[in-house]
Amino acid sequence: MSEPTSYSVIISGRLQDGFEPAQIQAAFASLLKVSQEKAGALMKRQWVIKKKIDRKIADAYKKKLESIGLVITLKEHAAPAPAGEELALVPTDDEIRTESTPEAPTSALKSNNITCPKCGQEQPPGREQCEGCGVYLQKVLNRATDTGSTVQEQPADVTGEPAFSKEESLTGKSLAAGAAAALVGALVWNFIANAFGYELGLVAWAVGGAVGFAVAATGSRGQNAGIACAALALVAIFGGKYMIYSGLEDEIADAIASSMGEIRSIYDREMTAADAYANVRDDNALRQFMVDHEYSGSYNAGDVTEEEIADFRENSAPRLDDFVYRKPSFDDWYHNTFEVDLGNISTTDIVMAALGPVDILFLFLGVGTAFRLGRG
Repeated sequence: MSEPTSYSVIISGRLQDGFEPAQIQAAFASLLKVSQEKAGALMKRQWVIKKKIDRKIADAYKKKLESIGLVITLKEHAAPAPAGEELALVPTDDEIRTESTPEAPTSALKSNNITCPKCGQEQPPGREQCEGCGVYLQKVLNRATDTGSTVQEQPADVTGEPAFSKEESLTGKSLAAGAAAALVGALVWNFIANAFGYELGLVAWAVGGAVGFAVAATGSRGQNAGIACAALALVAIFGGKYMIYSGLEDEIADAIASSMGEIRSIYDREMTAADAYANVRDDNALRQFMVDHEYSGSYNAGDVTEEEIADFRENSAPRLDDFVYRKPSFDDWYHNTFEVDLGNISTTDIVMAALGPVDILFLFLGVGTAFRLGRG
């Protein structure tokens, strides 16, 4: 069998040990006369930089590219090399096939490794996500098989970390799973707070994580999925706190009902004080009245200060005047004193008033975690 007469030079997508990725990227960009971002993407994928050239020129390519830190392979061809080929490290547009399936070397075809149709990265079988671009391999491979087309490249960033896949996917199933996780999380948080009498901020973080995981686990990802997860986590966290404090009004009402006898005695003292105040005609009588009915801390009328008198006239005298002239029944007085005040307190107000720095921190962590997990 005669020796093959031409070779293709293949960028393997791997880097040699002992070289800094940033230095390789800069040198590769200079050789290709492209931007560093483009060079960073090209050096991390498997592709053919030169096709069917003479062995001497192919070896020169290999030596030059390996000198800057790339791992290069040569593929043999039976067809003869084109005449007059010169060594030019800048590949032609046809050779930089950034939007087509890269040509794999013979060694790759003989192995069980799989090649990502999106970025061309060769990797062991059984991986869920591509090592190069982070896409879900089975889904992309199925799509490429069904349509007979390839997927546009999503390059990795220059640090070697997979670039974020911008493919959007948000299904009704995922939204339902996220909403269910949000509801369960709010109920669990409410149970823990009521059972132990303490709000644990880590629960809010866990609620956000559960929502994001539920959406991601059911196949959705992307910016819209992340936003949906963040919104569900926010509703779940505030919903849990709302449930925790929603029973507070009832507890206050029950406490007042259990103290009805003491409340009645307060009403009786107010009525007695109002009747006595109606007979006050001068400052001396007022001082004695304040001592007798405990509107002053003094035991002698002469010791009542002007500040105490001023405070009495501003805060207590109007209420006593109302008792004198209106003479409300106990039910009217109870309604105006307690029920109206309770009606002005909303659960939302209580929740907002109870938010502290730690609550805000874990709220941020919970919502942020839900967004990142949901986005994929």
